[in-house]
Amino acid sequence: MNITKGREGRRTEGGFSLIEIAVAIAVLVGALMGLAMAMVSAWRMERSAGERKIAVQWATSQMESVRALGVGGVMSDPPAGYLFPPTWTGAANAGFNKDADADGDPEICGRFYYCEKDKPNYTSPFGQVVPLYDPLLLGLRAQSTGTPVGIVVFTDPDGATGPVEGDGYWVTVWVRWTGIQGPQELKMSSFIAP
Repeated sequence: MNITKGREGRRTEGGFSLIEIAVAIAVLVGALMGLAMAMVSAWRMERSAGERKIAVQWATSQMESVRALGVGGVMSDPPAGYLFPPTWTGAANAGFNKDADADGDPEICGRFYYCEKDKPNYTSPFGQVVPLYDPLLLGLRAQSTGTPVGIVVFTDPDGATGPVEGDGYWVTVWVRWTGIQGPQELKMSSFIAP
């Protein structure tokens, strides 16, 4: 009888078994992993929203600049305007202009903007200095090395005469970057009439 009482005494003692401790640790580790994943996901979403905010602010500022310059100002030579004359050799990294029907007026022209601080300015053969780096794009990263992050494009809607003729033009602002979520793009368009 003494043996039975001893065993019963042990059964009434409090405490946790090794299996109970292992299960509790597994549940705790699972909860901490879930919390860590939620925090990383929240950080990625916040970072992505910050990148998109930079892109929207830059595109909006470009649209406001275009409207403030008007048709004549936009189509003047850079740095104030956006039209790169065909006589400006070596401007491929700064912008473009295309006269598809060879009537002397461009049907499409554009200007490039980069996010690298060390991107050298473009200097035309006639001495105009066109900055290629825009500090408003600083928080973004180019999709590939040496490519522009911001592009402002002007297109003549009828294609018969250039935007210089005063019939209005489409302005499209693209922002392309590689963000925390991978390649991203923002596009904003508006028709500008004289």
